[in-house]
Amino acid sequence: MAKNDIIHISHLYIERDCIILNDINWCVRKGENWCILAPNDSGETALLSILTDYTALSKGEVYLLGERYGNFEWRELKKQIGFVSSHISDKVLPSIKVIELLFSGKYTMMNNWFNQSEHEKRKAGTLLKKYQCEHLADKQWRQLSSGEKQQIMTARALMSQCKIIILDKPCAGLDPIARHQFLRYLQDIFSRKDAPTLIMLTHYIEEIIPQITHVMMIKKGRVFHQGKKMDVITSEMMSKLFDTSILCNYNKGMFNAEYFV
Repeated sequence: MAKNDIIHISHLYIERDCIILNDINWCVRKGENWCILAPNDSGETALLSILTDYTALSKGEVYLLGERYGNFEWRELKKQIGFVSSHISDKVLPSIKVIELLFSGKYTMMNNWFNQSEHEKRKAGTLLKKYQCEHLADKQWRQLSSGEKQQIMTARALMSQCKIIILDKPCAGLDPIARHQFLRYLQDIFSRKDAPTLIMLTHYIEEIIPQITHVMMIKKGRVFHQGKKMDVITSEMMSKLFDTSILCNYNKGMFNAEYFV
């Protein structure tokens, strides 16, 4: 494992009633941002679960930020990982205020069961301003649109000053306008010099923002193809990945696809 490896996975297997992930080899280096692209039920969610300590591996080696899975207190290490998923959003109390929810991310806890100091409140307010959410500070969770909720959950993950942020299908459920606005929001965040390493899982190449440098395709539990995004996202590879004819285009830093089903 190289010194600048953020994530290093070697010969990873996950097996339950069947093989979920089969001989996965993957390395994320400092300065890289990755998209995991896969059809449904390809084992992609299990791969993220390994990194966030929700799934145990059957065989192989996983290193995260230089520490080996099984030889380190993973609960402590995963505090350096920001995780944004609909499964987490569904656990948010409807009545909690945005400023309180944001602060809970500092301790990677859900909701807010403790008092905040004035210093901590100012810090949360500064973060809201930095990520263009200051106007939402006093709103309750139930008052937010789907797009606003995704923005706040992303900002909340950044509250812990994480070194890696994982976005699990971040645009799911968003209408076209909300999706466009949220992707612009992500571009602003990950174009900053202090941004953490980004790992994003999606089914759509249209969500691969310009700051993504590499793509890994997964199909039927195996790595189908991986490398620099311009080498991986081609009409031929996309057609083989999804077993249908797909024409890929690239314009102004973003991909789009035409599907011939």
